[in-house]
Amino acid sequence: MVGVGKLDVTQQVTPSLPVGAIGIVVLVAAMLIGVYEQTQVKLLLPTAMVAVFGLLAYLLFQHLGFGPRLTPALAAVVVGFWARVVALRLGAPQLVIAVPAVLYLLPGLSIFRAMYTLAIEESTYNGIAGLAGAFMIILGIAGGTVAGDNLARPFTRSLQGTVEQRRGRRR
Repeated sequence: MVGVGKLDVTQQVTPSLPVGAIGIVVLVAAMLIGVYEQTQVKLLLPTAMVAVFGLLAYLLFQHLGFGPRLTPALAAVVVGFWARVVALRLGAPQLVIAVPAVLYLLPGLSIFRAMYTLAIEESTYNGIAGLAGAFMIILGIAGGTVAGDNLARPFTRSLQGTVEQRRGRRR
């Protein structure tokens, strides 16, 4: 109705938005995910900034030619690293920052395409291969977030004790 051609969901589409616009969308999305997860108000903007760092890392690794499965995992390493640093500085658990900041990396459209291929086009091999690829991306994101957290440990050693001691006293 508005002059846009027919969308083929089985084809990979590259975003046509400028990087700044994508950054704003990721920033707002991460903040809204934080609101949905009932994060403290003081953590919303830092969470969004960690997500934007992850986006910039994603775009950099994509530009450098890393594959579609490795790029999100490497961006998740950056998110995991900065989430630990920021969270410990603000006295929060790392996952409170990392989870909203990493959710935009998940391959929702890839899963949709694979399910569409399985159900509508009845191409079992392509559908299962698509689901396996999406599963590898999900595992890479999870592993990358944990790897980033572990890489940040030496840099946050002085902050570790205070947050963990405070948490221990509350229990």
